[in-house]
Amino acid sequence: MKNSFIKSLFVVLFVVALFFSCEKPEPITYSLRLGKNIEIVSPENLYINKIEEKTKITLRVNLPKNKAVNEFKVNGKVESLDDNNQYQFEISKNTEISVSFVDAYILTLNDNISVVSPSGLDLSRIPSGAQITVGVNIPDNKAIYEFRVNGEEETLNASNQYQFNISENTNISVSFVDTYTLTLADNISVISPDGLDLSQIISGTQITVGVSIPDNKAIYEFRVNGEVETLDASNQYQFNISENTEMSVSFINLYSLTLDDNISVVSPSGLNLSRIPENTEILLKIDIKDSCEVFEDLYDNTTPLNIDEVNYKLESGDIFAEKEFTMDKSYNLAVKYSENLKIPPVSQYEAITDGIQLNSGDYSGDILIPNFVTSIRDFAFNECDLLNSINIPDSVRNIGLWAFGVCRILEEIYIPLSVENIGAFAFAESSNLTIKCEASSKPDGWDMNWNPEGRPVQWGASR
Repeated sequence: MKNSFIKSLFVVLFVVALFFSCEKPEPITYSLRLGKNIEIVSPENLYINKIEEKTKITLRVNLPKNKAVNEFKVNGKVESLDDNNQYQFEISKNTEISVSFVDAYILTLNDNISVVSPSGLDLSRIPSGAQITVGVNIPDNKAIYEFRVNGEEETLNASNQYQFNISENTNISVSFVDTYTLTLADNISVISPDGLDLSQIISGTQITVGVSIPDNKAIYEFRVNGEVETLDASNQYQFNISENTEMSVSFINLYSLTLDDNISVVSPSGLNLSRIPENTEILLKIDIKDSCEVFEDLYDNTTPLNIDEVNYKLESGDIFAEKEFTMDKSYNLAVKYSENLKIPPVSQYEAITDGIQLNSGDYSGDILIPNFVTSIRDFAFNECDLLNSINIPDSVRNIGLWAFGVCRILEEIYIPLSVENIGAFAFAESSNLTIKCEASSKPDGWDMNWNPEGRPVQWGASR
């Protein structure tokens, strides 16, 4: 019986031992210590002093007013929060989590300004000291007028960006002005301002351009948007741009003019004879030698120019001729005087009420009356037996009595239409004379005895 008891006890002890050997082990747990402003999102009702290993935990940081997270640390190591200021992890050891804060500021940007970096920045809560880069988007046909940070004007870099570290609530604004293009023809360049971008010039910009003149050329026309404008003495033009602007310049040839000692320039004054623009109208003064030489022609080197008419002038006791001349090439001019034809000397002229009168004298040979004479005095050529020919200009209005009387070898005289009055006996006793008149009949102002001997008259004649 004793043996039976022992066997029964052994069985009981075996069963008890087997029971205790099959019981689950105690789970591994950890503690979680959270700093101020950190709360558990999940799981709910978590007992932070005994959290089973590998439990997934989500935490959230509650930001104080006007603050931003400075550092979020897990067991002393800085970790990153997501966009909702949350942090998720599986607990694997006793864990201590803390957060520190810095002041936070607001960044306000107007249109056309955006944050370049950092990406995803919350403009309503930016940590103090954060480095921020903003960029300006410039609309078409505009340029930046002013870029301001909290009212103070600042400068953008070449990429139209601005970088700063935020230290206060910040307002950034930009304003624009219209821009224009400047198109320049060849030989026109910008003098100032330096480095001007001709495709985008701010409205109102003061610009100076200059014209480079090719050799042996002169400026013919300088045009701004089709309108002829004037360059200064340095061949420069200054303006403030207010529209898209196109500038052009055209040139003409330059010629030289060489004059002999008997020729001078009356106008234009100050003419540079070595650089005269093509088609320049020049008024030349031709001296009359000994006050009675008659200008016959101008020569370019040895080539006659066949000039058929000049204007004679009487000024300050000096007789000279004037001739308009157009520059169409370079010239080397000399005067040719008539060998036979003479004009009355300077002493024979007298100023009268309505012009200049030619007085009487001992005239002979071939005479040209200069075209400043308006009246031929009584007896002016009377008894000039050696007068071969006379040339009366269109300036003459009056011929006095006996003006050409007794000119026995004078064979022909031409009376221009300008002659309004002829005195009595103007051609008396000029026995070989034929009178040619431009008038078609006797004008009323001619004396009835203007041709007392009835010398032959040709009415309606031409020179």
